[in-house]
Amino acid sequence: MIRKMRVRGPCVILSSLVLAVCAVFLAPGPGRGQESEGAPPAKKGRGGEVHGSVYADLGKAGTVPLPGFSVSLSLKDGDGRPVATVPTDAYGRFLFRRQPPGKYRLGWDEPGWAAPDGVAVEVGAATAYVPPLAVRPRPHDAAERPLGVLRGSVRLADDSSPWFTDEFFGVAQAAEVVVTDREGKAVPGGKVLADARGDFVVAGLRRQDLAVAARVVQRRRSDKGWTDWQSLGKTRATVAVPAARFDKGEVVSLDRLTLPGRRPEFVSVTATVDGKKVDAVRPGTTVVCTPVVSREDEKGLKYTWKVPGSNATGAEPVFTWKVGDYEGMQTAYLLVSNDKGGHAKGRITLSVGRAPK
Repeated sequence: MIRKMRVRGPCVILSSLVLAVCAVFLAPGPGRGQESEGAPPAKKGRGGEVHGSVYADLGKAGTVPLPGFSVSLSLKDGDGRPVATVPTDAYGRFLFRRQPPGKYRLGWDEPGWAAPDGVAVEVGAATAYVPPLAVRPRPHDAAERPLGVLRGSVRLADDSSPWFTDEFFGVAQAAEVVVTDREGKAVPGGKVLADARGDFVVAGLRRQDLAVAARVVQRRRSDKGWTDWQSLGKTRATVAVPAARFDKGEVVSLDRLTLPGRRPEFVSVTATVDGKKVDAVRPGTTVVCTPVVSREDEKGLKYTWKVPGSNATGAEPVFTWKVGDYEGMQTAYLLVSNDKGGHAKGRITLSVGRAPK
């Protein structure tokens, strides 16, 4: 059986996997809590996990998830030092792995955003689910000068979000937005990641001429864990924001920042044996898998083939695959990408069985 697949948007993944990508955003591991040295111990016991999410509350300007936002967990009767800190994922969600039973507080300390009054959470044997937490921009700095907010979105040229993540292939991608001053220096809190839809918000901005730039960044998984974010080429989109656009208490909405990349599109993936198209083979048969991509004229396409539970891999468009020596349905997966942030996934599934007597 041959399955055709066209992929335009980001793939869907499990919540724990998305958190891995936001460690992708800020931390070295996939959503693991990081204990703080010297933090007071909690009560011993089995304990449970803490799930929740944070979003920017911009009043009449709406709400936006806050990816890469560092959320901390501290003991309510302790000295305030965090016992664990995790980043939010591309949807603003966070997850603290199993914590000892006790009463805790959630908090954050992010430039441009008001600190919470104190969000209480009690950890027991069951998972604790925290309602979505609204985070509001700081209206003034320490000198009572008004602070502004920028809101915008980043898209690829085909109107899709730059966000992409796939645990199986070990790749994660997002749009990074950097706000700089006249001298080209990033302002405090001015470097953020767009969410899964490509939307972003930057708070705590002083009234001055600014420039906003967006680019695609990627992380990849290695034997040592996820790498740091790396820029994908020199492609970026920019927009100028004059100081006059900032009025006290106003959220400045930017025009869409469009990056030139597009996602490749699969037409089909076929398997052949001795030049003949097949969808059923014997165990151990060697087949040749060939994809057809609609944008084959696009230069710099990268092909990555993988087979679950097997060491079989490939980095060329045509994949020579020796199917496993067992009966059942077997699938080879393909990831096609380019140097401008475009990804597409395809697969071919074969029925593997013994020949009839």
